[in-house]
Amino acid sequence: MATSSVSASVNLHRCALCKIDLKGKIVYVDDKIEALLGYSKEELFGKSFSDFLDKSSKALIDQLFSQRNNYEIFYDATNLTILNREKKAITARA
Repeated sequence: MATSSVSASVNLHRCALCKIDLKGKIVYVDDKIEALLGYSKEELFGKSFSDFLDKSSKALIDQLFSQRNNYEIFYDATNLTILNREKKAITARA
């Protein structure tokens, strides 16, 4: 029996993680979100996720929230423009 070995190059990266509640408030952030936004976990906790978005991204998120059902988890992904502490725009897929 012949065996073959195939080597593949896999490029993986860890995403930043943020959880928001049904009202759009931040309830969990990881260290990558802290680094991305330039705020500590304590500063971010309880803040509105929309506070960190540009105007068009905020409108998109507000529309998504208005269409969701209570207690429903959804996994739609879209491109957003996130504003860090220095108001620098960062494009992200969320």
